[in-house]
Amino acid sequence: MKNILLLAVVLCSHVVLAQNLIAYPTYQRYLSGDGVDYGELIDIKDNGAVLKVKVNGEKTEVKCESFWGFTYKDELFRVESNEHTIMMLVNKGKLCYYENGESNMWLLKNDNGKVKMSTGFECALSDNLESPLVIVPTPGPSVPKKPWLKFQEEHKELESLFDCMRDKDSLEKIQVCVQKFEEGKLK
Repeated sequence: MKNILLLAVVLCSHVVLAQNLIAYPTYQRYLSGDGVDYGELIDIKDNGAVLKVKVNGEKTEVKCESFWGFTYKDELFRVESNEHTIMMLVNKGKLCYYENGESNMWLLKNDNGKVKMSTGFECALSDNLESPLVIVPTPGPSVPKKPWLKFQEEHKELESLFDCMRDKDSLEKIQVCVQKFEEGKLK
């Protein structure tokens, strides 16, 4: 009976923690699971640059620029260092592929499939979880082009992916390019 009770307590605490926003100041702290529990997510402001949370019953605002990334409902979000906007990890393979963090956080928060319209960048890439995010130019908000051009210059071996992504007019089409790349179907 004690074992069943202990198991129930452990499972319940994991569910509660998974609902909380856990921030990681550095990638190393993420790897070691040494995050800061910011409690319940209340609101998202400034394209995800500021998160309103409730910790121990007190509402407070947290600036995302102060950490490398965070988890929320078992999803990993990274903070883009130039614009301090958040991006959600969608695929970790040969490259890491991210999508708009604010939209995805609203989707997760509401648990009903409805997302609040948000502004911000649609997607980003990185070499791995530790490397900087590079925003992919898509129709919509103006994207800093210099980091993207530098990323392309440093990754000539990814030319087939870049060619596929070029001039795509929707996130769905970019997702197809990333999927084909990961499956080795781009020449």
